[in-house]
Amino acid sequence: MAKDDDGLTARPGEDPYELEWPDDAKDQRAAEREAVAAAGAVKPVSRGLAALVIGVGLTLLCVLPLGVIGGQIGFFLAVAAPVILGGVLVAWPTGLLLDRVVRRMPTGVGEIAFVLLGGAVGYGLTWGGLTLFQEALFASAQDLEIVRSQGSIFMMTATAVGFLGAYMLADKIRPFPKQVMIIGGFIVVMFVASVAANLFGTGGA
Repeated sequence: MAKDDDGLTARPGEDPYELEWPDDAKDQRAAEREAVAAAGAVKPVSRGLAALVIGVGLTLLCVLPLGVIGGQIGFFLAVAAPVILGGVLVAWPTGLLLDRVVRRMPTGVGEIAFVLLGGAVGYGLTWGGLTLFQEALFASAQDLEIVRSQGSIFMMTATAVGFLGAYMLADKIRPFPKQVMIIGGFIVVMFVASVAANLFGTGGA
């Protein structure tokens, strides 16, 4: 019995009120705390989804001022669907491939690569799209050349911003799935509104 009480007896120089008493439930309480923390932890969204939402969202934000400043929101609605489709079908897969290549490279290389690729994708898609649908969009070859030249340069810049933002911010926004879903929902709403505007001929209003 004396041996069992040795750990509960204050030795010379020790404070008897700071003795470590047996705690049979210590491990159980620790496990409960870990379970509560695990249950409250938020599962981050995938890097690819975060990159898609950020990239398309930033590109749309670059296009939006054109309609606001010009007083023609219909213009923004008209181009929103093509921008979103280009982002999902071309820019996103291309960006994912580039991310695999530059992920282990020194800082700065990835940023430069994404800006260059984003600019090339934006310029190429805009030039190709305007050329492909020139008969439906333009009354003359002169109008085509002016809009195609200026529009391609503008979208080159806007898409480069989207690519760079997707690369730099994807990991930072991943832990916030609610915010990602909100931005994604806005993009879906804009796509539906843009398709409706183009189908019913209100895009140029």
